[in-house]
Amino acid sequence: MRPDVSGRIAFGSRNGNFEIIVGPRRHWRSGTFLLVGGGTVLLVLAVGVTVFADVLRGRLPGGPFIGLWLIFWFGAFLFFTYVWVWTGWGREIVTPAADLLTVRRELFGLGRTDTFLTADIRNLRAAGFFGDPWAWTGQLHFLGLAGGNVAFDSAGSVHRFGILLSEDEACQIVEKLTPCLRSLKARA
Repeated sequence: MRPDVSGRIAFGSRNGNFEIIVGPRRHWRSGTFLLVGGGTVLLVLAVGVTVFADVLRGRLPGGPFIGLWLIFWFGAFLFFTYVWVWTGWGREIVTPAADLLTVRRELFGLGRTDTFLTADIRNLRAAGFFGDPWAWTGQLHFLGLAGGNVAFDSAGSVHRFGILLSEDEACQIVEKLTPCLRSLKARA
């Protein structure tokens, strides 16, 4: 594998097929702050608010509400832990082979693979995020869990990969992938 200028993208071949690996964009300072600082704040708020509310009502702290409250915030803590781990070790593997383009998002070897017929792929392009940043999909894109800056049309839908790539990195992938897809379509 040969890394690109930024060190996040590697181009090479595996089993005779061209392969692009998009590595993680590591935001260690912000990610660690988010995990440790955010988790601590969430836990202190969760316990503090519920205990304070019970004391104001003249009851001993506890009850079913504090249990549900802690379960909710524990779930939030797990979600932020997943975000932190994905931004540190997650990667995308793009492989155009035979008549399929596969896009695999994996974390420690486990993940989801999407496949697309190369004959159906149209308009491969570098494309930034255009959408509502306050919508759920916008938030997932902001956190680096969904979307991507390389887009293509297939089967009437827009599909994306290359999460949190810069414009130059996205253009570099398009430049390398376009001739490969053309030669696969010509063979089909």
